[in-house]
Amino acid sequence: MRYHREDIVERAVGLLDAYGLGDLSMRRLAAELGVQPSALYHHFANKQTLLAAVADEVLRRGARPPAAGGSEWEDRVQAVCGELRDAMLAYRDGAELVATVHAFGLGAQAPGRPSRRRWPPQGSGPSCRGWPRGRCCTTSSATPRTSRPTSRPAVRARSMPSPARPPTSSSDSP
Repeated sequence: MRYHREDIVERAVGLLDAYGLGDLSMRRLAAELGVQPSALYHHFANKQTLLAAVADEVLRRGARPPAAGGSEWEDRVQAVCGELRDAMLAYRDGAELVATVHAFGLGAQAPGRPSRRRWPPQGSGPSCRGWPRGRCCTTSSATPRTSRPTSRPAVRARSMPSPARPPTSSSDSP
């Protein structure tokens, strides 16, 4: 039987849930599919790209439709975090897999980024209260609240006394 990339990822997700990340190997996956391990490399360059595809599938399966209406940004952040948590905990070692794949910069989907919207919207964050619109810390033209010195005074190195040398006795010399 000829397998497609989606079929392999589907079976790999099942193996991840059944055996965990440590036991998800190319050999085990190939045996489960009834093919030689080298056949998997036709679809995936290496195990890391397979794991990236599995992590993307885990996140895709956990995706929820966006909440309707103009909810507060805090509610949207909470919804995305809940979605991400549920997606990663739905499978054995799912959190470890998604975190590892993301840490190595693999995978097509970054966890927790369903859209490119700015969160919080500019000027609406809790730290922006009391600031004129567009001049808070969440905007690109932020004005710092406090001024910090641009340079530090040079610190002089203290001279350390040389360690005391033990006295040499003349009786030890030949």
